[in-house]
Amino acid sequence: MSLSALHSSLHSRPGDRGAAGGAQAVVVGLLLCVILQAGCSAMDANRHYTSGTQAIDQGRYDEGIMHLTEAIRLDPGSARSHNTLAAAYFASGRVREGWTSVRHAYSLDRLDRHVRANLLRHLGQLIHEGHLKEGTSREVVRDWLGTPDRVDTSGADETWQYGSMGMRFKGDELVGAIQVDRLTRPARGRRCLVCGPGG
Repeated sequence: MSLSALHSSLHSRPGDRGAAGGAQAVVVGLLLCVILQAGCSAMDANRHYTSGTQAIDQGRYDEGIMHLTEAIRLDPGSARSHNTLAAAYFASGRVREGWTSVRHAYSLDRLDRHVRANLLRHLGQLIHEGHLKEGTSREVVRDWLGTPDRVDTSGADETWQYGSMGMRFKGDELVGAIQVDRLTRPARGRRCLVCGPGG
């Protein structure tokens, strides 16, 4: 069918018969299929999310991760699924993989308090494990945390922002990690996580 025939079939009156009416029915049918498919994907994503959280609650982290990964495949824009996947990775000791997921969750919903708390928890664990400490080079920080969301080069220090967290550098060395809302405005009660004396 040519484009002009398709166009005229879409604009034909409901009582018209023949090829035009048939084409219109096909188009309407295809649109319904797309709408139903989207609804089914959302329901499947929710089903996998629920199965994943239940598995995690029962300590079956690998199964939970599998279900949450599928939920994300079906609904990649769900900050809740990305954040819960990050929590599952964290619980199973896979903090580095969890960091990637929680950063993605933060990019989808930076105001969600659960996402922000999970981001802080992951970064705190990387600091606790000694991967990020005062004196760590930029290269090592980038290897662990990835490319920063934003870089602030104003002033003597340089700050790399990862979600609501800022990693401060003097020269090539990490001198602190602070919780920030924006690079230009520290969060209430500015917390320095790896600062040395005077940080």
